[in-house]
Amino acid sequence: MSFDITIPIGMPMANAWDFDCSLEVNPELLTEYNESNQADFLLLPENCYTLIPKASFISGKSTSNATIKINIADDLKFGKYILPVELTECSMPTFTIKEDANSYLAAIIYQKHIEETELKEIKLTEDMISSNARTEDFESLEARTQLINVIDGDINTSFHSYWAFHGFPSDFSELPYIEVKLPRVYSGFKFSYVTRTQANGSNNGNGNPQELNIYTSEDGVNFTLLNTLSDDLPLSEMGATYESGMMLPISGLFRYLRIESTHAKEAGLNAMAIAELNLWVAE
Repeated sequence: MSFDITIPIGMPMANAWDFDCSLEVNPELLTEYNESNQADFLLLPENCYTLIPKASFISGKSTSNATIKINIADDLKFGKYILPVELTECSMPTFTIKEDANSYLAAIIYQKHIEETELKEIKLTEDMISSNARTEDFESLEARTQLINVIDGDINTSFHSYWAFHGFPSDFSELPYIEVKLPRVYSGFKFSYVTRTQANGSNNGNGNPQELNIYTSEDGVNFTLLNTLSDDLPLSEMGATYESGMMLPISGLFRYLRIESTHAKEAGLNAMAIAELNLWVAE
């Protein structure tokens, strides 16, 4: 909860002088960063840090360090923070501060600590799951493609999202996802899924997700990308199980989980097929 952040400051020559540099917090740097990077970092509150406002150079050394002392307040909410520090003045009147190298953004991701033993499996029900690409919403297909199959406990039934194959149909260009709405907020989770089996009509795992985007949300409207998974996914195997590691939402809480497939095994197939979905959550 308490630690120091060291900011290195340098000059591009041998130093023969003793002088000081001044630093201050500049919130405008954070605004510029968020706008340039489509980010949503918050300004670290004043009660969570002490910025030592001067860094001293001594003759014979061309580098110095500034220090930020971090002390996380008890009332700080979980989330993503930045303390934007700017080098503003130098006591040597003949020196200038390089404008495009005079800022330092100290980022702090503050999350609740959760042990994996705290996770408990939650029973998913039909009213908790949804998808933007349910086959039954677009056309009448066999029952084996329906979303309910991912929670029926039978790996020989599965959900296959609506096909957007080689650009057809043109009115469905979204990446397919499964969304879980929980009865209340939680602070951490892990999930697992089983790929569909040959008994369910699989063609060598052609609908297996090759990459998954994991999003969380508290309100079901504003979703934050938490992780992108590709390593260790069962890319071709039929009836294979994938289990994620524990994940902690950046905001500290979530009620909605969205699992989005960026592409399937078969080239040009914008779809996802899974047989079972399981979820564990932590308070």
